[in-house]
Order: sequence, then C-alpha cells, then structure tokens
Amino acid sequence: MYFLVAYDIADPRRLQRVARFMERRALRFQKSVFLYQGDLHGVERLLNEVVHLLDVQEDIVQVWKLAKGQPLKGWYRGRPMPLDPAGCVLSPYHLVLVEKPERREE
Repeated sequence: MYFLVAYDIADPRRLQRVARFMERRALRFQKSVFLYQGDLHGVERLLNEVVHLLDVQEDIVQVWKLAKGQPLKGWYRGRPMPLDPAGCVLSPYHLVLVEKPERREE
C-alpha cells in the first residue's frame, strides 16, 4: 500500500530532524511531502516514532492512504523542487530513480 505523508513543523531545528527521519523511511516528493510504502502497522509505527521529534502543540504529521489500484502518477504546474534523485518512475513492478544529467560546460 502507498501512503502520502505530509508535515508542518513550527521550529527549524525540529523540522530538520523530522525531514531526516522521513528521508530514511519514504520517498520525498516535496519539501514536506513524502510517499511511504508499507502497511497500516508500518504507518502506525512511523507515527509512533516521529511523535517523539514533535511538539504536538505546534507541529503535525499527517498520513493519507492512496486508493488501491490507483496509478502512481501525478501532475504539476510550475517548477519542481530539485531533488536527488532528479525524479522517479513508480509502477506496480519497478521503482526507477532518474539521475540528474551532468552539466555541460560550454
């Protein structure tokens, strides 16, 4: 199953901790939006672990289950955030990470 995870963290120090925590467990889509692959127990474990990094009076981490059988394809307008890897292709059988092209010096 796939889940969309997003957070809003008030303090820059906690924000960095939560970002590092999520980067080790999910695929970053935006600065504070991730794709997590796992089951419901994994999501519960993820939330139970991340809560120790939060001030629950100021911060929030939210998870939404993506519809089963829904193609993992998205649309956007504007300039995407430069990610490492530059992008990824998800399918039911493969995860392909796309490397950034080398810069040519002209």
